[in-house]
Amino acid sequence: TYSPDGQHIASGWGSILKILDAKTGQCLCTAPERSPIRNVSFFPNADWILCSHKTGQVTIWDWRKKQYILQVQGHDAGAWGAVVHPDGQSFATSGSDRTIKLWNVESGKVSKTLKGHTGSVYSVAYSPDGKRLVSSGLDFLVRLWDPETGKLIRTFKHDFHAGRVTFSPDGKRIAASNGNDVKIWDLESGENVLTLRGHRSTVVGIDYRNDGRLIVTSSSGNDKTVKLWNASNGKLLQTMRGHRDVVRDVAFHPDGNQVGSASYDSTLKLWDVSSVTEPQKSNSAE
Repeated sequence: TYSPDGQHIASGWGSILKILDAKTGQCLCTAPERSPIRNVSFFPNADWILCSHKTGQVTIWDWRKKQYILQVQGHDAGAWGAVVHPDGQSFATSGSDRTIKLWNVESGKVSKTLKGHTGSVYSVAYSPDGKRLVSSGLDFLVRLWDPETGKLIRTFKHDFHAGRVTFSPDGKRIAASNGNDVKIWDLESGENVLTLRGHRSTVVGIDYRNDGRLIVTSSSGNDKTVKLWNASNGKLLQTMRGHRDVVRDVAFHPDGNQVGSASYDSTLKLWDVSSVTEPQKSNSAE
């Protein structure tokens, strides 16, 4: 994931958290090894990084001071999702224990536990204004919550495991993986307004560009591709190849001109997408 200012990249390499210079790729900092990292999220200050771990541990690392701010056992089973609230005062995690936990940063304690999923909760995301939280689970469900009250607002049913989920920049839609596809849901109507089809394996990474015009996705299995889509009509614009294994996650740089992709092949690739506006032929990385 990119830092809010776009200057740095945080990436989990197995059990190691690395901070890289987004321009040069130079490793600036390595956190002490913990259990395998599943997700990372920058705080608004760009100094702290939230991590969820396979053992259920939740950590916050200050990469400039090179010290842990928080180290707690967050979930009874493995922790999956990890996302920081836009105000930086709280964060949310999810896990294989079927729960979503909302945390207060200052106290380091859980303020609310959200229950309702009947399978592992793979991903969580806050809306841009922080007033809504969305979760996706292996129970084929995507759930929309009010994080202030903990109330369930709406449930969206998928045909397959609901993996990665994210909000559109205007907060009016969510994109969630549905097996090899991605479903785009309108939050007001509750309707599935678009479905992105083109990957040959389960979609595991999704991100919107800051202007809301493009969506980037990545997949597991034998697909090993990164794809760019028109967010308005669902048209596939470009397929990027170069990874030799599962492309675990993707993210747009804050300026929208670059995409970062992290793979189980132990590489992090940066793609120039500044010229992508119309359907193009496949692009390959060196």
